[in-house]
Amino acid sequence: MGLITVIEAKCKDCYKCVRSCPVKAIRIHQGHAEVVEERCILDGRCITVCPQHAKKVASDVDHVRGLISSGARVIAGLAPSFISAFHEYGPRRLVSILKKLGFQDVQETAFAAEFVAREHARVIAAGRRPLISSSCPAIVNLLEQYYPHLLGYLAPVVSPMVAHGRLIKRFLGEDVAYVFIGPCVAKKNEARDKHVKGAVDGVLTFDELAAWILDVGLDLAELPEEDFMSMGDLYERMGGYCDEILREARYFPMAGGLARTAGIEAGLLAEDLVTISGIEECMDYFSKFPIEDGPDLVEALACNGGCLAGPGLYDIGLQTGDDLYSRRRKLLEYARLKTPYGDLGSHGGVGKTEAGEDGMKGWHQQGPIILPLRRTYGPRDIRAPQPTEEDIRKILAATGKLTPEDELNCGACGYDSCRAKALAVFQGMAEIEMCIPYMRKRAESMAQVTFNLTPNGIIIVDRDLKILDINPAIENKFQMRRDAVVGRHLEDFLDARVFRNAIEKNGLASGEVEYPAYGLVTSQTAVYVEDQGLVVGVIADITQERAQRDRLRKMQEETLMGAQEVITRQMRVAQEIAGLLGETTAETKLVLTRLMKLMGRGGDGDDS
Repeated sequence: MGLITVIEAKCKDCYKCVRSCPVKAIRIHQGHAEVVEERCILDGRCITVCPQHAKKVASDVDHVRGLISSGARVIAGLAPSFISAFHEYGPRRLVSILKKLGFQDVQETAFAAEFVAREHARVIAAGRRPLISSSCPAIVNLLEQYYPHLLGYLAPVVSPMVAHGRLIKRFLGEDVAYVFIGPCVAKKNEARDKHVKGAVDGVLTFDELAAWILDVGLDLAELPEEDFMSMGDLYERMGGYCDEILREARYFPMAGGLARTAGIEAGLLAEDLVTISGIEECMDYFSKFPIEDGPDLVEALACNGGCLAGPGLYDIGLQTGDDLYSRRRKLLEYARLKTPYGDLGSHGGVGKTEAGEDGMKGWHQQGPIILPLRRTYGPRDIRAPQPTEEDIRKILAATGKLTPEDELNCGACGYDSCRAKALAVFQGMAEIEMCIPYMRKRAESMAQVTFNLTPNGIIIVDRDLKILDINPAIENKFQMRRDAVVGRHLEDFLDARVFRNAIEKNGLASGEVEYPAYGLVTSQTAVYVEDQGLVVGVIADITQERAQRDRLRKMQEETLMGAQEVITRQMRVAQEIAGLLGETTAETKLVLTRLMKLMGRGGDGDDS
C-alpha cells in the first residue's frame, strides 16, 4: 500500500486531483482515483484539493507510540514551522504536551537547519554552482524521477530533518529514537530513502500530532511550561565544530529562508539567488536549466508559499481558518525573539568567533569530527510505454475526435490537452469515459433519440403550464406542430388536470384522460421538477387497451348472464322433478297401504 491512498466511497469522479497533480501521478480506474506510487513526488497537492477528503495519508502514530512504549529514549524534532500550527499552545507548553505523550526530549529542528544552510554555502564556496537546494524532499523526488539529468546540480546535502536525526544519533547514541514532526507528507518517504536510511525513526505530520493530542484528551490548562532539550552536552560532544549559533533557521520554512540562514543575500533584487515555490514554477525553471549566467543558488520549494503551506497542516488550517499570511506572521514573530534553541549550558549564547564578525569560518572549519551532512542521489526510472500516432488517433476517435478541430483541449478530464489524455489512456492512467464533453454529448444524443423515437408522447411545460417542448409522438397523435404550440398554454390543446395535480403535489401525479375528438384514451403521468420549475408529462395511448378491457368486461357480463339462465333452468327442472317425485311417492304410499291391509286380513276376501 502506498503512502497516499484513496477512500473509494468518497471519490466522486470529479478529476480534480488529476487536474491538480503536476506530474499526473493519478490513475483513474473504474471511475475512482488511485495514486501511482512510482510516479508520485508526494507534494501532497491531491490531499488538499480533494473536495470530498478522499485522500488518506499513512499514519505513523501507532508506530511512534510503539517506540515510546518500548522504553527507548525517543526525541521529538519540531520542524521550524511548528509555531504556525500550534501557536495557541506556545512553544514551551507544546514541549510539555509532547513529554506528556511520552517523548523524553523535544528539540527544534531549526538547530540542524543552521548546519544544513551553512553546508550549502560551503559547497557553493568550493566552486560548485549553480546549486539546487536539497532540503525539500518533494523537489528531490521531482529531480530523481523527472529530471535525473539535473542531479549533478542538486546539493549533496541532507535535509534538516535527516541532519537532526544524524546529529542526535551520532552524539547522543545510536539507541536514541528520533521522530520528526512537521508539515510535510514527503518527509515520511524521505525517512525510508536508502540514501539516508537510519537517521529518522518516525515522521508525524502536524495534523497527526493534533489528532493524537485530541485523542488522548489532555487537560492542557493543567500542563506546565517546559524548556526544549538542553544543548550543552550535544555541543560538547560535537567538539566545538561551531562556536556560534545564528538562530536564523527559524525562517527556514519561508521562501528564501535557507539562503538567509546561510548568510546569502536573499532580497528581491539578489542576483546570486533564485527562490522558487510551487511545483509548476519549479518544473518550468528546471525545463530551462542550467541557465547561462544563472545564480549561485536555486532555492526550490514544492509548496506555494513554502513549508507554511505544507499538506501536513491542512486539517489544522480548516479548523483554525488560518491562511498562509497569518501563519507567516506567527512565524516571523517567533523568529524575531532570537531565543536559543535550548539551554546552551556552559557555551552560553551568541558570541564572536575566530572567523570574525560573520562567523562563516566557524561554520566552515573542520573541527575534531566531521558532521554527517552529506548524501548521494539516484535516478528513478519511471518510463512508460509510448504510443504510435495511430494509437493516439484511435483513442481520440473513440471520443468522437476525428480531426484537430474536434479536440477541445478543455482540461475537464484533468489533462491539458486531448492528446495528453489519449497518451494517459494508452498508458493505463486514464479512461475513455473521462472526456466530459464527449460523454455529455453522448448522453444528450441518447436522450434526444429516446425523446424523438419513443411511442409515448412527451410534453414539457413550465409551472404556468406554458408548453416548452413536445416530441413527435404528441405531434402525430394530436395533429399539432411543435412550432405552433411552444409558448402556448397547455389547456388550449389538451386536458391539463394531471399536470396541475403534479404541481399541487410537488411531485408525481397520474390518471386516465379521454379525448373523444381524437378517438384516444390516454394514461398520463406527470412529475414536477421544483428546482427547475418544469413539469414533464408522459402520455401513453391506451385506446386499444381500453377497447380490449371493454371487450373483456362485455364477455364477462355475457358469461355471467348465461350462467344465471342455466342456473335458473336447473332450478326449474329440479323443482319439476321434485313435484313429480312427490306425486309418485304419494301414489306409491297409497298402493302399499292397501296391500298391507289386504295382507293383514289373511286373504278372507272381505275388503271392507
